[in-house]
Amino acid sequence: MNLTYFTGGDALFELLDASGKVLNKEKGRVCWHPETDKRRNKQGGIDPDLEPTYTYVRINGVLEVIEHRKEPIFRIVDDQKLLKEAAESTSCK
Repeated sequence: MNLTYFTGGDALFELLDASGKVLNKEKGRVCWHPETDKRRNKQGGIDPDLEPTYTYVRINGVLEVIEHRKEPIFRIVDDQKLLKEAAESTSCK
């Protein structure tokens, strides 16, 4: 799986085979998760030492919450509270 995105834009998920050949591609909009929004600094930004941060993306009706830490690895989250908050969020549709 290859995931390419910048927050506030589109995400591109690519399913790759063992040789790196792209088997499938899907795009979806990336949004900041309400949990991360709640922890913004006084200027409205996100402090570099804040972690984890969360985004979410919807593709073809499927919602995924993505956790980021200070490493080049992302995690797909299965925390029901975070998934529910993302599903109910109205800040980014």
